[in-house]
Amino acid sequence: MLMELFGLSRSNAPLFIESCDVIASAWLSDQFSRSKVDNAIEVLTDLFNCGSLRDGMLSKILMAHAKHGVLSFGEVLANSVLIMAAGQDTTANLIGSATASLLRHRDRNALESQCEIYSVVENVLEMNSPIQAVGRIAACDISLGSALIREGDAVLLFLGAANTEISRSQDAYQRRRHIAFGAGRHRCLGAGVARAIANAALKVIASEVWSGNLQCLSMFWHESPAIRGLARMHVSLG
Repeated sequence: MLMELFGLSRSNAPLFIESCDVIASAWLSDQFSRSKVDNAIEVLTDLFNCGSLRDGMLSKILMAHAKHGVLSFGEVLANSVLIMAAGQDTTANLIGSATASLLRHRDRNALESQCEIYSVVENVLEMNSPIQAVGRIAACDISLGSALIREGDAVLLFLGAANTEISRSQDAYQRRRHIAFGAGRHRCLGAGVARAIANAALKVIASEVWSGNLQCLSMFWHESPAIRGLARMHVSLG
């Protein structure tokens, strides 16, 4: 589904995903290979210049550079990696965390409706937000508790911590308003797509978990303070 939105074909999608993952890893850790990052940038550059992209999100970003000069080519690369990381990795982390939740509660009755699966997804978004922290630049002076944040200051917002506070609210309406996808003008444009993909995946995974076909052997979580999700999970089927 995401590849269709991006305008990628089956032949060039794997190269794009792999290259974005290499570049994104350099954002999340100081333990990365400079040569691998340079090679990934070269692969993406060739992909954008070969004219094989179908009409989609990536072709529109590229057009903003080639025809309108709104974006530099560096910004094209950065935005492409960001969209891939935001769309692919966070959705994968959401599905992974939801699967871990299902495995921890396999003694419960099997989910019988899409509505119940939706509740599992929303609970994971609230309590295990795939994106735990985001950076922002203050648009104006604002007082927060005893601290004064001045216009132009860099601020790190912990969405996961905010969701924990929201979940403790006594107001039922407030408790339903997690900010895993951000809020206002910064709200994630792909929220609906992420929910749709996660719900479709969980419908299949849940049936395997409760039938006893899916068994978890081990799981390892990402160590980044900004990301919550499984780095890998070893399972057995059947």
